[in-house]
Amino acid sequence: MSGLPTVPEAITAAWLDGVLPDQKVDAVQLEQVMPGSTTKVFVRAGLADGSEFPLCVKGVFDEPRLPVRVLAAQQEGLFFRELAPTLDIRLFRTWFAGADERQGVVVFDDLRGKGTTFTDVGAAWPKDLVAAALEVQAAWHAATWDFPADRYQWLASGNQILSAATDALFSEEHWDAHTSDPTTVAIPEPFADRARMEAAERALFRLQANSVHALSHGDAHIGNTYVDADGQPGFYDWQTFCLAPPLDDASYFIAGAMTV
Repeated sequence: MSGLPTVPEAITAAWLDGVLPDQKVDAVQLEQVMPGSTTKVFVRAGLADGSEFPLCVKGVFDEPRLPVRVLAAQQEGLFFRELAPTLDIRLFRTWFAGADERQGVVVFDDLRGKGTTFTDVGAAWPKDLVAAALEVQAAWHAATWDFPADRYQWLASGNQILSAATDALFSEEHWDAHTSDPTTVAIPEPFADRARMEAAERALFRLQANSVHALSHGDAHIGNTYVDADGQPGFYDWQTFCLAPPLDDASYFIAGAMTV
């Protein structure tokens, strides 16, 4: 049986007391369950001194427990347990992170009550804020430049999300369904050749395979960012981190964060 909770009701005072360092938890109140690719469970821990401690517990706590969801949770748990403590980079405070055969869990501060704002995926940022976010990325790229691919057996080399997306997006079925849809924006002629575009994407992957790799967030779009009370940006959802060329993160973020 998994040693990590797999349903919200298993996030008990006893479990939190066991994983929170230097905190004596004697009560817990579940406030909100927010489903997603992984689930965020917002709880308020009652401490022995009478104070309360707002937390977010992230993992797979709802159905269906698809393997891809569990893998994402496990990867994030491994990131915060194994890698994050070794890096001097901007991250929110994490109290516990773990992964086992059925689950991955991260316990961190409930950022909602700390003056933090979360960015909508359709938003656009001013250039100074984009530049600040690129500095955040540069810190994790510099700290892991030319990182040995064999240091952690579970650390993927290459962006598996982009690779899997390429298989799906450039399949004839998907391409034809979307290009024939009257609501699809007009595709410029040079980009309307499915086979040509797929070949270009595959060529990019071959080029990347021979480039210097560093830690990559793997999904560094603007919808995975926040701005703290001091106006400083950060990134969350470390479920698809991998080793990849640093410009994967930078170009992906810039394209979504700025207007043309």
